[in-house]
Amino acid sequence: YGDGWNGAYWTWLGDDGQGESGTLESGSDGTACLGDGNISCITVYVSGGQYPSEVQWTLTDGQSGGAGDSVTYGDCPLPTSAPSPGPSSAPSSGPTQIFSCPGETLTMHDTYGDGWNGAYWTWSSDDGQRDGGTLESGSDGTACLGDGNSSCITVYVTYGQYPDEVQWSLSDGQSGGAGDSITYGDCSDGDHTTDTPSPTSVPSTDTLSSAPSSS
Repeated sequence: YGDGWNGAYWTWLGDDGQGESGTLESGSDGTACLGDGNISCITVYVSGGQYPSEVQWTLTDGQSGGAGDSVTYGDCPLPTSAPSPGPSSAPSSGPTQIFSCPGETLTMHDTYGDGWNGAYWTWSSDDGQRDGGTLESGSDGTACLGDGNSSCITVYVTYGQYPDEVQWSLSDGQSGGAGDSITYGDCSDGDHTTDTPSPTSVPSTDTLSSAPSSS
């Protein structure tokens, strides 16, 4: 359509903890550079946005996708057994803190009990909010996604070193594992009546290329 991605965001995460997200702010085409070239395993995910049928993207290695698609590339081994972690410290015996979240609550679980080992969650919304994180250690953790004012939100979790151990759920009852994504809220692809903006300048990088579908 030529007016940017309208709330769709790309996110990349590396197995070394590096990550970034962005969008096509306006126009028909744009590029972004993902990482410094020294990461062995990278996952790229693009959320839905308001008009997912218009969103297209490609990588310089030839892989491509649209809204809601993800690609994992590089040296991403999937070991069958987890390492033996040292004993973790016992939780404090102080009063339990009540977790309060105005948005959606993400509950993270690791079946082995040593954190997610390189798996990361990311969420993005149609109003431009986005964030990411991981379960650093232990068996369980929670995170707050957004301020409760976003109408359409996408959550995605990467694989990490031990994807079979990764489990997660949302406060609305939806759940998933490593490599899964969920889009929820009012994410309808309605009639697109936005005026086409003026052409934008072409960025200087050339790793991820974004373009809308033909009308």
